[in-house]
Amino acid sequence: MFLYGSGVARGPAGFPGRPKETRGRLLEERELVGEPRQETFEMNKSDLIKALSDRGDMPLKEARAAVEAFFTAMEEAILREDRIEIRGFGSFCVKKYGAYVGRNPKTGERIQVPPKRLPYFKVGKELKERIDS
Repeated sequence: MFLYGSGVARGPAGFPGRPKETRGRLLEERELVGEPRQETFEMNKSDLIKALSDRGDMPLKEARAAVEAFFTAMEEAILREDRIEIRGFGSFCVKKYGAYVGRNPKTGERIQVPPKRLPYFKVGKELKERIDS
């Protein structure tokens, strides 16, 4: 996260972000050896809409409609178990997990865990390299 001359906190892509807060305190990334601590920020749907409106030079209403349409299309594709690939960013798919016998950690009792399907995101090579550099 970087602070620009305007004093507005900006995320890695230049989008405005908000500090993550838990119980009223600002969270910070774990201090890495030899590197200063940095604040972490999160972006929610409203922040994304505002950023799209600002950077895309479009009214807030149009930006909201574009973001809603994008997420609706992604949700429908995932529900159909289609794979979504956004080159340079990552891919979304549904992973299927089979049934297995687990244990209740409190009692040690064996329990049958049913099969399940869960959404899965795999980060793209370019984004992974940008984050790691």
